[in-house]
Amino acid sequence: MGRIPSFAGAAALALAATATGAEPVPPADLFAGYSAVSSDGATLHGGEVALAWRISGPLSVAGDLDFHSHTVESVRHRTSAALVGPRLSFAAGAVIPFVHLLLGAVRDSDSVAIFSQTISESHTVLGAAGGGGLDLGRRRFAVRIQADYRLARRKDEAGVSKTEGDPRLSVGGVLRFGG
Repeated sequence: MGRIPSFAGAAALALAATATGAEPVPPADLFAGYSAVSSDGATLHGGEVALAWRISGPLSVAGDLDFHSHTVESVRHRTSAALVGPRLSFAAGAVIPFVHLLLGAVRDSDSVAIFSQTISESHTVLGAAGGGGLDLGRRRFAVRIQADYRLARRKDEAGVSKTEGDPRLSVGGVLRFGG
């Protein structure tokens, strides 16, 4: 419950700052960097790539791809997501804060190699991510620090569907283009 008011408050702050004459947000940006997801007590390491295109004022549409993996006792767990949705952001000097709500698909797979054979299982489910971050730097290149809460509708061992959430932290470089 506490996450929704925080997201709404950040969105209202972004709109208010834009309405009071803040600097324009760059027309497009491409992010690539390191990302970590905490899932079932394990940290999965990987990467994230995101592209955002400004539609109007503080509103952009963002596409986000990520991949994470972790191996425990010969079992390799991988998770990846392809998400898209709105992003609200505003320029405040050398910092561009943003919030986003993304929807799409999350794919989980587990595999184990026994001698020369690999046994694997994978599932693709509905997913979402809500969060935000900061772009530090006003020129063509910037550094991004981002935090999300990624949700996926997964089935447990008994086959019962349930919604699970995993925090995701990302850091990397931003390339801005246009304008």
